[in-house]
Amino acid sequence: MTRIRGFVVVLLVVSLPLVAGVGLGAAAGASSGTHDYTLTELQDGGTHTAGAPPSLRWLGRSSSVYVDYPNTNPLLGGSSGKSYQVANLLEPGATVRPDRLRLHYQGPRTGGERTLTLHVVYWEKGTTTRVVNGTETSEAVPVNVTEQTKEVTFENAFASKSVALKHVDDAKRVTMWVDGHEGARWTFRHASTATSATVPATTAGGRLWWLITNFAVWLVGFVAIGAGVVLWAHKRAGRGTGIGIAGWSFIGLLVTGGALLWNYQGLASLVVNAPPVLAFLVAFIPTVILLEGQDDRIRKLLLAQPVVTEATSASGEEAVDVLRMRLKEIDVTELADGTLSVVKPGPVKFLARLFGGAAPLQGAPDMEKTRVSADGDTRHEQVVWVDHEADGPLSVYEPEGFRTTFPDSWGGRAVLGLVMAVVGAGAWTMFGPTFGVLAGLGAAFPFVVTARMGAAKVEPANAHQRSAHVSAMVLAKDLDDAATVDAALSELYRERARTSRKKEEVIDIHDESLMEETLGLDLGREDDTPAVTDGGQEDDDE
Repeated sequence: MTRIRGFVVVLLVVSLPLVAGVGLGAAAGASSGTHDYTLTELQDGGTHTAGAPPSLRWLGRSSSVYVDYPNTNPLLGGSSGKSYQVANLLEPGATVRPDRLRLHYQGPRTGGERTLTLHVVYWEKGTTTRVVNGTETSEAVPVNVTEQTKEVTFENAFASKSVALKHVDDAKRVTMWVDGHEGARWTFRHASTATSATVPATTAGGRLWWLITNFAVWLVGFVAIGAGVVLWAHKRAGRGTGIGIAGWSFIGLLVTGGALLWNYQGLASLVVNAPPVLAFLVAFIPTVILLEGQDDRIRKLLLAQPVVTEATSASGEEAVDVLRMRLKEIDVTELADGTLSVVKPGPVKFLARLFGGAAPLQGAPDMEKTRVSADGDTRHEQVVWVDHEADGPLSVYEPEGFRTTFPDSWGGRAVLGLVMAVVGAGAWTMFGPTFGVLAGLGAAFPFVVTARMGAAKVEPANAHQRSAHVSAMVLAKDLDDAATVDAALSELYRERARTSRKKEEVIDIHDESLMEETLGLDLGREDDTPAVTDGGQEDDDE
């Protein structure tokens, strides 16, 4: 939370200078005055040569001037400082949004520097009433005429110069010509972009107060509202959308870039004329960070289910063994109703939980009997032993979502259609057909779309199974090689038995041989029994 608060403070500090750049500059102008020009004169757009660019005008036989103006959308770029690159060539009747034009001069290479006098007249078309031979007639005349005179100097034969236009809030007709060259005239309309407007302040203190009242206060308010909405959403949904800050950043850049390319002028006018809109958009950034950055309510569980196979115990009896484990990681949390539910990431699941859906975890109370805490280098808080006869670590899971239900009665359908028609018609009138259709469909959403409950089930092993498993592992440590030891002992015992019987046979034979030699008697010893001489060696004479 400390990092988030620090980010919000930095955001405020960085955003104020950015907003301050919107319209704090004053429009440059030249001397102006009101003159008596006829409508015919001001509607004269000069002489255009066939096949030449629409804004090219000749200044005699050896030199010419053509005019262009930059794009108002900065994403589309503008005219560069090179004379052979232009943005938008000025055409008769075109509406120029920027407060500047650019004149491109082409003359003799040896001509040197040249200065032209440029007249720029702003006017509107009005009517006046005149009495001719006792009859009143209406006649179109120019009104609100304002003229600017500028000296434009070109350093060489292929130079370009920018000419500032007067900032006008309402569209004006403009007639521009080069003094001394009757054919070098242009007519167009001029309506300044909203971003070039000046703030209603003339001092640094006044501008700072304008920023505070029109942006900073609104920003703080929107951030506070966003934080409240995030807390409510976390309580209802248990976690954020799962899109992540990086995902939201990509979406924000994509939407912002698309909107600016689609209608930069409209968005700029909206932001300039309603500064709280910009504060609302900026407040969206910390709100997303709060939404996706808090996961302290989430508990990460590892469900472990042994896969049992037949085996042989250390004593040679039939037994069971575990050769592999089925593992399943789940995120659980307590929702607003107190139930422990599985909460998987995803915007659809997030919205479903927000509007009442959930996937409550059946068997959650039984997990307390077999769960163990997880420590060390792991992200799991607990490990839960699952019954080996269950269908899986998480035997049942159906995510929460949405379902569509249309009104059954004709009356309900009529009400739904009326709501869609009223909302759609209002949006159509204000914003156009596209927004009208979208608004009509959006109005039907709460009537036909409802949250759907999901389900989840875990079958934990009982405490005896967990204890037996651990006890078996401890016992197996002591009897790890029991089968091999038993075999070795059995062989040792058999070897010892054979050795003892051989010794007894040798002693008996030795005693019989000694008696025969002493008494001279034949005791009937079998032929296949080897004779034993003194020293215990066999007699090979036979």
